[in-house]
Amino acid sequence: PATLLVVACAVVALETAMRMIPDEKLIPPKSRQGEIFFMEREVLPRFENPKVVLLGSSRIRRAVVPKLLDQQLGLPDNSTLNLGLASAHAFEARTLYERNREKLGRGGLVILNFDEWYLSSGWRLGSLYEMQAPWSERLAFNGDLRTRMVLDGIFSLRLKLRLLPAAFKKRRRDLPNLKLDENNQILPPPRKNLGADVDTE
Repeated sequence: PATLLVVACAVVALETAMRMIPDEKLIPPKSRQGEIFFMEREVLPRFENPKVVLLGSSRIRRAVVPKLLDQQLGLPDNSTLNLGLASAHAFEARTLYERNREKLGRGGLVILNFDEWYLSSGWRLGSLYEMQAPWSERLAFNGDLRTRMVLDGIFSLRLKLRLLPAAFKKRRRDLPNLKLDENNQILPPPRKNLGADVDTE
């Protein structure tokens, strides 16, 4: 009993310590979660009053040029905000919206693109979902997966400990390879060996 108590106290202490570390310090910058942090830090502050909000994957990020849409719709500059994320599922887009609902909810039109590969490329949870899934959804799974999702909801150790080694090695060059261009479009730079019209996604 004494040993179990010591182990339990150690687990609780470690879990508490891990929860005190901001996610932004652990999440790889070049990931969907890393892109969410990039959007919140570098992009959202530049758009005071968005009228059109676009969410989804890199397909909508590359397909819609915000400045041109503003011009065609007769909207003021910086009215269209394109927040497409590389390889994003609907959950990542929803998470980005929910985290910034105060600003994004002002939009008169919010568009979520839904790619066909969501239905055809196989289904996986993804680390963001594993860490932030609602309890109603965690409990809806069956068997071992439900057990894992419930335990991950209580203890974040399994998910966060594997991020620590990379977090310690994080350097400036590991930041998302994105920029907000003159058209208010968020894009990675072109691949040098493939030509200027091909991006890195």
